[in-house]
Amino acid sequence: HNQLSGTISSNMLDNVGLAVIKDIQLSMNDNQFDGGMPALMTIAEGCTYCSQIAIDMSNNLLTGPISSSFFPSSTYTPNLLLFNISAAYNGLSGSLPAQLLEGLASNSGVYYLDFSNNSISGSIPEDWMKNASIPTLPYLAIYLDNNQLTGSPFSDLLHFPSTNNLSSVTLSLSNNLFNGMIPPNFCSQCIFKGKEIPSLAMRLANNQIAGQIPPSLLNSAAGSTTGWKFALDLTSNGLNGDFP
Repeated sequence: HNQLSGTISSNMLDNVGLAVIKDIQLSMNDNQFDGGMPALMTIAEGCTYCSQIAIDMSNNLLTGPISSSFFPSSTYTPNLLLFNISAAYNGLSGSLPAQLLEGLASNSGVYYLDFSNNSISGSIPEDWMKNASIPTLPYLAIYLDNNQLTGSPFSDLLHFPSTNNLSSVTLSLSNNLFNGMIPPNFCSQCIFKGKEIPSLAMRLANNQIAGQIPPSLLNSAAGSTTGWKFALDLTSNGLNGDFP
């Protein structure tokens, strides 16, 4: 809550002893920073003992695409337990990079991304979740509300690796331009090859999803053996037909 301006440099921590730092927490929200997003891999390079990286750049004047070099690499941050990035309420544009979930440290604990309220367009990258290296990641939350994303949100979104250890997933995609119909086998994919994610929330309100609600949405939940919690918000779309 200041009036700081200028660009956010990828070299801002060059003179800091990253080799002995355990946490990086930068609060730059509610200012007037402009220009593109910094390359986080450059900022965090050498932070071998970092267990937390939390950077809040929300409510600024950032523009341009999300750089594929923004996201952490296990080469540089092998002990990362918390990755929390917020760049909401800016002017970011372009498409989502395929690397959005790649390169996660194998022992990450929480992965939180908030790019809501921007002008990001295009579709969800193909095999986005399937190629994510998340063998031991328990918590994943991605917020992309109020953008201009298009295409079907169902085709590749829930194809997690069968080796996942996820216990909670939140995917918030409301107020975009997603379209298409809910696949008949949509919720059978939520079981992920026999391994249920205990808590899964998808928010798809205010999009352009059409067609009927498939019975599999309820059948999969009824067949859960682990007290599975599944929340799907489809408010204000183009759904029709009978409720199963």
